[in-house]
Amino acid sequence: MRSTGSTIHPGFSRLPPDHYQDIRVIATGSSTLGTSAKFRDTLAGRKAELWLTPMVHSDLEAFGKPALAHRFLHGGLPPFFLAKSVPERDFQEWMDAYWAKDIQELFRLERRHSFQRFVELLLAASGGLFEATRYARPCEVSRTAISNYLAVLETTYVAHVLHPFSSHATTEITSTPKVYGFDTGFVCYYRGWNELRREDMGLLCEHFVLNELQAHLQSRDIQYWRDKKAHEVDFVLAPRNHPPIAIE
Repeated sequence: MRSTGSTIHPGFSRLPPDHYQDIRVIATGSSTLGTSAKFRDTLAGRKAELWLTPMVHSDLEAFGKPALAHRFLHGGLPPFFLAKSVPERDFQEWMDAYWAKDIQELFRLERRHSFQRFVELLLAASGGLFEATRYARPCEVSRTAISNYLAVLETTYVAHVLHPFSSHATTEITSTPKVYGFDTGFVCYYRGWNELRREDMGLLCEHFVLNELQAHLQSRDIQYWRDKKAHEVDFVLAPRNHPPIAIE
């Protein structure tokens, strides 16, 4: 996830490894740090990455707010989670900073309005099947541009793309992905939810469970299963040389 305030010193990646053999550095920063070619090349074989997801279940007790409804509505970024009321302005400011600091520095995207409109629509539809053509017209861009936007969101960990698991049965969906926003607070914000109803909790619970899986497994290798009659399993883990694990 994007750090909300940490930075990395520009000279960090130039530390001579042979001269400072006993020094270990913990660097926190934007989710785009790992996409930088300079960072990848200069630290090849000398770094390990830890994915800091939004807050997990054990964090709720530590922060003294164990209610899931609060975590769902406020989201899992600590400053937002600790806010007394839903921090609506902070969600928009975070998104503006995301465009300025993450997108502009590494990706050649020029149509800010189209990209941000796509982000809004995608987060509002979070947890659903993804069809690029559905977003092209309201965002006033091509289907190819939408696919590119989604790739950017996935690279920066703002969206998680789950591909369908298949046992090669003809009735299964094999190509259409599902897309989840990275944080329940942003999903609620873009859906216009200021209070949660009972029927809202199932969808948000899916997001929360996905976040738990990603945090503990440190992996995005998670799929879903669905057939053409709309029978569905929320998440499927399919480790190599082991039978798949269905999570519903």
